[in-house]
Amino acid sequence: MYLSIQLYLFSMLKRLNLKFIFYFSIIVTVLCAGCIDSGIQESVGNEEIVEPATEEIIKNSSGYNVNNISEANATAILTEGNILYDLGNYEEAMEAYDRAIEIDPYNADAYYYKGIVLNELNYFDEAIEAYDKAIEINPEYFEAWNNKGIALAEIGNYEDAIEAYDKAIEINSQYANAWGNKGNALHFLGNSEEAIEAYDRATEINPQDFEIWFNKGLVFQILDRHEKAIEAYDKAIEINPQFYAVWYNKGNAMYDLGEYEEAIEAYDKAIELNPEFAGAWTNKGNSLENLGKNIEAAKAYAKAIELLN
Repeated sequence: MYLSIQLYLFSMLKRLNLKFIFYFSIIVTVLCAGCIDSGIQESVGNEEIVEPATEEIIKNSSGYNVNNISEANATAILTEGNILYDLGNYEEAMEAYDRAIEIDPYNADAYYYKGIVLNELNYFDEAIEAYDKAIEINPEYFEAWNNKGIALAEIGNYEDAIEAYDKAIEINSQYANAWGNKGNALHFLGNSEEAIEAYDRATEINPQDFEIWFNKGLVFQILDRHEKAIEAYDKAIEINPQFYAVWYNKGNAMYDLGEYEEAIEAYDKAIELNPEFAGAWTNKGNSLENLGKNIEAAKAYAKAIELLN
């Protein structure tokens, strides 16, 4: 029996981004039996940019406006925090966001970015509190609603996570990430058909988001709808052919259909992209064995065992 599919449901977390900072995001990796760490966590996302407003210090006849100076200082410190975050200095980034909050306690972005760092550090309850504060200041902050949903999902509270995603969608119905994250939560609640509907909506809005196509393929595969899974995986591959896990899962779907030659081609591509991936070597061995190519199968199994030891 081949190893199980790689269940990394991507959660699209709205990340930090400034014009002069390389844009990145996070993939929440969900592990199941036989799964490996994707190694690309909260990976590769493609959200629209939300930048802290750059406040101009206004000078008038009576001197500098104190409020504008404070807001400008808070914005500068937020920028410092974002740079520290980008460098992986999460604790220092947190200190910067706390300083920004001390200067401007009504700065929703400061709480929002603090929530992102807390989420990164796996302090999910504290992250939820930070997002709640951002939402209290700006109830229309749909990215904060989305990220609150992700933190809730991290602690297994999928029903409340869906409520948060729905709020983000209510504010911005074209927010693809919230639809995709809602699909993840629905899947974990066992509502796979509703999950597919949410993924469909997400891909309608943003057809270039390979993570959502990947997640959609996973759910189709779990439902034993392997042809539909392959269609979704092929779409993900078209967008990002360098993601080894999608090739691996396509191989598994091909295997389930008895298409062993095609499965081997997909496993070979996964191995080309990640030669240390024991699961692909194992499943390639299974496919070769089913084709009666026992010597080649034995070599694939031996490689898998070598990697696992």
